[in-house]
Amino acid sequence: MFILLMIIVGLIAWLSPTAINWSGLAIVLFFYIIIFGIGIWSGRKSQTLDTDDFLVAGRKLPLWIAMLTMAATWIGGGYINGTAEAAAQSGLVWVQAPWGYGLSLIIGGIFFARKMRRKEYRTMLDPLAEKYGKKATSLFFLPAVFGEIFWVAAILTALGTTFSVIIGLDTQTAIIISATIAILYTVVGGLWSVAYTDVIQMAFIIIGLFLVLPYILTRVGGLEVMWQEYTVKFGPDASLIPDKNAMGNYFWNWLDFALLLIFGGIPWQVYFQRVLAARNEQTAMWLSILAGFICIIVATPAAIIGMVGTVTDWSALNLAGPENAASMLPYVFQYLTPELVALIGL
Repeated sequence: MFILLMIIVGLIAWLSPTAINWSGLAIVLFFYIIIFGIGIWSGRKSQTLDTDDFLVAGRKLPLWIAMLTMAATWIGGGYINGTAEAAAQSGLVWVQAPWGYGLSLIIGGIFFARKMRRKEYRTMLDPLAEKYGKKATSLFFLPAVFGEIFWVAAILTALGTTFSVIIGLDTQTAIIISATIAILYTVVGGLWSVAYTDVIQMAFIIIGLFLVLPYILTRVGGLEVMWQEYTVKFGPDASLIPDKNAMGNYFWNWLDFALLLIFGGIPWQVYFQRVLAARNEQTAMWLSILAGFICIIVATPAAIIGMVGTVTDWSALNLAGPENAASMLPYVFQYLTPELVALIGL
């Protein structure tokens, strides 16, 4: 079935009206083969895939896997692309998601993770069902499921945009391929498959993001020169800490977004799924805290990429620059790094 899917992908790419980067497409397909293979292999770790195995990996996730799958849940295409977009378009002061979600994970680990794991719930809604009954909980389910749908849409859209810029594959095709592969290995192996593939994807993300930094910083004269030009362009907004006087009434928007990110990231099913899959209470707490720090660290190169993109003189390279800030990260990958580095970063 997977081989058939790859053949279909090749045919779609071949018939595509846009120019396809075939070497890039081959690397992406190779990556997907690795991810799919690991997903199937890890799903077979459990001889009998019962409900607990499927939903919470039998409550056996060790700290290192649980920590990385938790971080990977946040650090998707929307997170990375969005960080670069905000840094390029609005200034560092509006790059709130990395530290906001990081604090969310740390607070969740300290105050909620151990208690939820101790009760051995299966979902975030179980304690609400105990307190308010099943009928009321059926209403709580709606915002939870819509939140998941919107988050997945953001991730797939960011991925499709990146594929479109670097490979030339149209956005819709990229989204369908990515979603299909993720669904296949999840259905086969449940959370075990998701956790192991998350670990591999985190490794690729970290390596790719940090790998491009020396190349892109060289193109703008180094980190110090880039920072000087960036601060000239954005002024007070180039700082992570808001200047209340300079922002005026927008300060309250900034504060509102910050509180939304910090506390809105806790009541999330995929967060508690990882917490409830931990081996014990201590693991549940520490996986969340450590994942919070990982989210902040990994966002740093993404922010730098956005900063480099906004100070680059694209006209000197005979380029028009990205159509919008949302495509800044893949655009920088494509035109400021060697092809192989761009594909690894992808």
